[in-house]
Amino acid sequence: MAMLAEEVEARRGRGVDSGLNGNAGLDESAALNESAAPARRLLRVVTANAEILYAASRHAEQGALLKNADIITPDGGGAVKASITLGRPVAERVAGVDLLCRLCAEGARRGWSAYLLGAAEESAAGTAKRLRQDWPELRLLGWHNGYFDEEEKEKLIQEISGLKPDLLFVALGFPAQDRFVEENRQRLGAGLCVGVGGSFDVLSGRVR
Repeated sequence: MAMLAEEVEARRGRGVDSGLNGNAGLDESAALNESAAPARRLLRVVTANAEILYAASRHAEQGALLKNADIITPDGGGAVKASITLGRPVAERVAGVDLLCRLCAEGARRGWSAYLLGAAEESAAGTAKRLRQDWPELRLLGWHNGYFDEEEKEKLIQEISGLKPDLLFVALGFPAQDRFVEENRQRLGAGLCVGVGGSFDVLSGRVR
């Protein structure tokens, strides 16, 4: 059963434990993201592994970053086990790299635009090359590595805001990627912001 965009509001602001419920596998998680992306209201997606859930349970700021996320998916077997322990089992693991690829495929079909931010220059550039090879119809607006100072960050925010990508993939690791999006939520101008951790390293071939 495909999810509807209205479910985003139902999931907003729920705690770490409830953020993983709903029996949403990759198909349903992608469907929810796909329906939300063109809405032009920034939605922040956390792909949460066991380490992220543990950190969020221990640190108030990191817990708030998860609580304020619009969509949370279980990235890894540990997160799936945690959902079972909490009595809110999810259907399957939804890895950040799998969700990224699924959204790019859908974006290519629908003519969406995307921007990549994070990781090392080689990983970011390699991922951009891979996306253009696999989904040439996806409008890749640009990319930038994950190393920037405050002055460069301001320029990056302005650049992304001007481009207004439908999809913004941020690979700075948790909590940095989520903090970046949350602090600049009103300025980024993106549709869907997905924290993807080490996905650029995988897609570029730097990590296997």
